[in-house]
Amino acid sequence: FRSGHNVFGISSSVSSEKCFLCDLRNRKLVAEVILKIEPDIVIHAAGLASVTKGESIDYYEHNVLTTENVLLALDLLKGRKRFVFLSTAAVYGNQTTDILHEELIPLPVSHYGMSKYGCERMVNMASEKHDITNLRLFNLIGSGQNTDFIVAKLIEHYHKKASSIQLGNIDTIRDYLDINTAVDRIVALTFNHKSFGETINLCSGIGYSIRDMLLILDELAQYSIAVEQVAGLMRKAEVWNLLGSVEKFKFISDRPFVAKPLQVILSEMMSSK
Repeated sequence: FRSGHNVFGISSSVSSEKCFLCDLRNRKLVAEVILKIEPDIVIHAAGLASVTKGESIDYYEHNVLTTENVLLALDLLKGRKRFVFLSTAAVYGNQTTDILHEELIPLPVSHYGMSKYGCERMVNMASEKHDITNLRLFNLIGSGQNTDFIVAKLIEHYHKKASSIQLGNIDTIRDYLDINTAVDRIVALTFNHKSFGETINLCSGIGYSIRDMLLILDELAQYSIAVEQVAGLMRKAEVWNLLGSVEKFKFISDRPFVAKPLQVILSEMMSSK
């Protein structure tokens, strides 16, 4: 909006003048909405994001099928369109290198990661018709996030001054990026011709374990919370390290690389409660 673009949305639950109610699994409805909007640019962020919440088939219906439907609908329009797909670092799986870069062969270990990699392949196949980019988002966090996600769950417990919290593995490494920085990067890359045809990480380049985060939150909240590790919260196919390389983003981007420190993001999330 701020840049003067006419922006529309598609939602499965919200309807307004600028947001169309549509189940992206319905190919006919998707085509009708796309033909009505006639977009020049599509940023495809819809899908099932949780690694553990869905049944196996849900990931392929909500991720792969919906992506195919949007791409097929774009084909009905005249000319090349800009298509940005928001993928995930979960496509990497467990690699032999500590820092995950875009040249690695994906080895996803969850249906979420496998479905998103399937989407990436589908998007790449559409590059003959459209100007595509796959963005691999690492762990996005920020105020207002659903407590189904681990950082929001931690913030909620500290906010309520809970004496204890049930968690799974607290030693896995994750790369956290605040949502506002991620949105700024997505917008910048959408209009950056050097990103056309590319797959790019969106990450901070700094890794933290949940154990590290608990220490930061202890200091912010001025008390310590007792951690109860529960077997039922341990993932059978755990990805132990998701630390991304920022080098390709730095090479392609025409903006200075900025990543808000985790301590600052957590403090903001605590303050917003």
